[in-house]
Amino acid sequence: MNLNINILFTYLMLLCGNITAQTLIKGVVVSSIEPIPYATIGLKGKDIGTVANEKGAFVLNLKDENLSVKDELLISSVGFISKVIKYKEFIGIHSPVTITLNKNNIALTEITVKPKKKKEKKFGKTGVPKFTSAVMFTRYELVDDALGREIGGVIKIDKDIKLKDFNIYVWNQFKNIKFRLKFYDLTEEDTPVLISFGDDIIFDVNIKNGWVKVNLQSYNIFIEGKKRIGVTIQWLKSESFADANKNIFLTIPAAISPFSKGLLREKSEALWTFPKINLSMYLTADSYSD
Repeated sequence: MNLNINILFTYLMLLCGNITAQTLIKGVVVSSIEPIPYATIGLKGKDIGTVANEKGAFVLNLKDENLSVKDELLISSVGFISKVIKYKEFIGIHSPVTITLNKNNIALTEITVKPKKKKEKKFGKTGVPKFTSAVMFTRYELVDDALGREIGGVIKIDKDIKLKDFNIYVWNQFKNIKFRLKFYDLTEEDTPVLISFGDDIIFDVNIKNGWVKVNLQSYNIFIEGKKRIGVTIQWLKSESFADANKNIFLTIPAAISPFSKGLLREKSEALWTFPKINLSMYLTADSYSD
């Protein structure tokens, strides 16, 4: 009897030793007057993070064994000044936290279009490969899903353009997915720098397959003096059908090419990787020439 008790006690001790300590951070991201929808929360340089919902609320589950007290959470949203908070400040806090971001009042550079010839052009990949694709998916056992994941590519453009629309081809098993469209300066070869146009460009995907078009004309986006830019979509929210399988996915057709460069990172503050893929996505723009 005592032997059985000792064996049971030893087993429980071993089991407890394998339990990973975790920090569950719940909170809301707000401005001075209202919640900030779809703000990103990520650990700098790591594949850990999430995205707030439309009411600014978020849940982030961290495995403490993968972290150090020097790790930092970066909270950001378009139009606001990003905030950096040490991970150690959340240890032992069980109640929801409120994170306040201040408006970024830096004025955008005014761009004047000089009288030039204008021609509508497409930049990027307009074809649809049938046998290769890049996958973005949701795994239900994860607290924060695929939230914050970004995928895109490097697109060669003319020197002076005004964007009209963004187009991407999808094969989709979700009822609806909400994405954020983002643009990056690639002056530094492997260090994409976000280009802010002052507005968050958010769009929905709710078709099974085909081209999704995002009208950009109301944003008045001019890009001057660049030969190429990075263009990505960031996963913000997904809704599946009631009878969906446990793991469902969205894929984007992609050609594998040594001459192309994709952009990929698992979370909002993770390190970038640059797969040799060319996604089926393109920009329509008015190109100006002398």
